[in-house]
Amino acid sequence: MDCTWGTGLSKTDDPKFPNCLKVCLPKWTLTHDVDFKRWILGFGGHVKVITPQFLADDIQRRDQEI
Repeated sequence: MDCTWGTGLSKTDDPKFPNCLKVCLPKWTLTHDVDFKRWILGFGGHVKVITPQFLADDIQRRDQEI
């Protein structure tokens, strides 16, 4: 796993989502960890998942179901 850790949040060009948080997680966290997905969904419309695409699609689908 190749991860580069920095300090603080980097800035984006998107005024609705001005900060970018990048994390490296084990694949099982992205596919099977219900608590992780619940944590993301807890941010409501204040978070945007960009990659991996399958996680972004899953979070968007679950958000629409709520």
